[in-house]
Amino acid sequence: MSCGVFDANFAGLERVADFAVQYMWQHTADNFRDYYMGTFSIKLPNRSRVRAAEAESQAKLAQAQAEKESRLKEMESDLGEQIAIVQTSEQQLTVYDQGLIPQSESAWNAGLSGYRAGKQDYQALLGSYNDTLRLAMDRERTLAEHEAAVARIERLIGEELK
Repeated sequence: MSCGVFDANFAGLERVADFAVQYMWQHTADNFRDYYMGTFSIKLPNRSRVRAAEAESQAKLAQAQAEKESRLKEMESDLGEQIAIVQTSEQQLTVYDQGLIPQSESAWNAGLSGYRAGKQDYQALLGSYNDTLRLAMDRERTLAEHEAAVARIERLIGEELK
């Protein structure tokens, strides 16, 4: 007994009709006739299902593009904000380094000399020292904000700043 089957499937897309041709041949014995069978089938596409699937794909694509645009705008806004923080903190650090801290240290040193000479009281000296420490802490806080903003910029642009 032998058997052969041929199947031709011509459907490349869901929009095109699906044709199938099959045949079968069976050799039973010499004293009986061979057995032959053939079938032909056609599957017509469901156009409304195809249109619905296309519409769903297009809606998903539009949603993904809108999300991408939204994320890009958010990143641009965040980048602008971080750049402003960096620029402002650099200006503040310059003011601390070139003006406020040296003046405060000079006032502290003058107060210390005045205290040693007996011309200034201890409370005024402590106030001067407290001002110097507060300015140093404010400078360090500003420096930390600056470095955090630089790190956020590097994360947003994907490379290290020089």
